[in-house]
Amino acid sequence: MSEKLILNDPELPEASKETAEKIPDTLFKITLIRHEKTNYTEEGDDLTEDGAKDAYETGEKLKESGFIDENDDLQIFHSPQARAAGTARLVAEGAELTEVKKRTLNQIRQSDIPDWDTFVNHVEELSFDHERVAEAHHNDLERFENSPEFIEPISKKRTRLYKALEYLIRNTNKPTLSDKTPHLIAVSHYEIITLLIDDVFGIETMESYHSPSHGEVVYITGKDSGENKKTLLEVTFRGETKEVYFNSNTRSIEQI
Repeated sequence: MSEKLILNDPELPEASKETAEKIPDTLFKITLIRHEKTNYTEEGDDLTEDGAKDAYETGEKLKESGFIDENDDLQIFHSPQARAAGTARLVAEGAELTEVKKRTLNQIRQSDIPDWDTFVNHVEELSFDHERVAEAHHNDLERFENSPEFIEPISKKRTRLYKALEYLIRNTNKPTLSDKTPHLIAVSHYEIITLLIDDVFGIETMESYHSPSHGEVVYITGKDSGENKKTLLEVTFRGETKEVYFNSNTRSIEQI
């Protein structure tokens, strides 16, 4: 059973200068994964046979990649949707991380869709073509940003994505008795992960609006930038690596 986590904004004390000087260059790591192929039933793992197989293989590849090592303090999070929880479970099995605690992180859930019938009609208008749906989601501000009665605005999804990231960074700066590096493995949805990819690389640079594909991984290493409230992020996706800043005050990505 996963423990549900919904973030709030408690005031945490600033880390002391002495504590800050002890923070290693690598503050944390994040392995961000899109859920695998799904039946959209919200039953069981809610993955197709191929999706379940691929999720397990993703875990095996993570184990072999070297991004996970013995000095990592591992945690596994997933969105509330069954397909994300199922993907997280099978990735953990493939990576031999079955003993790592899994928790639900509400902030990385799929889009809130108040008017489901209208949304389904919209998808039908686009011939159920995921690429066209994703492109419309990115470009049609009138429908996807300014019509909250239809679907959750893109700006709101971006806010909760970076609220989750700010929470992680804030907690890695707290004094700890462990010398291990916090490593968060998180399973989310394309409409959330795509916002990060767009802010770091630009969607057009990655040659796809529907980015990432099922089971694709974004690797993030957080490092001490030497600037207060700014964390250096090294982000790798599809063989491309780029460094950007994450500003904890504004909860936003800043180009270097």
